[in-house]
Amino acid sequence: MTSHNQFDVATRQLERAIILYLEEADYYSAATLAGASEEILGCKLKTLGGMHALDSMISAITEIQTANDVQPLNRKKLRDDVLNEVRNWLKHYRYNEDLDFDDRDAAASLIDRAVSNYFKLTGQKTPTMIRFTNLDSES
Repeated sequence: MTSHNQFDVATRQLERAIILYLEEADYYSAATLAGASEEILGCKLKTLGGMHALDSMISAITEIQTANDVQPLNRKKLRDDVLNEVRNWLKHYRYNEDLDFDDRDAAASLIDRAVSNYFKLTGQKTPTMIRFTNLDSES
């Protein structure tokens, strides 16, 4: 039996997600791997006293809703039914098997969240992560 480090596995999942996204346009697999990585890296970050990218998004959305006199969604509902809806749909069976979403955008969002968590943990990005984050500047 071999010992495996969860941070290393999450990093490998994220790197592979980016490759699947950039080189193979396999957005379902990219989103699934990025979602797993994002969760592991985010939980590690929280354990060390940092803020998970998902929690940052929830806080920002809640602040915007409050500032615009909109009743904020419950944090759990916002997390599960809005921000993680696609991630959860990709990995859990649901009676209603259809969901409308842009697979490319969903994968990009999950990769971005995972890269954010990785960067907050390490203070750096791998060359693959830099390649992904530079996509916006190439457009």
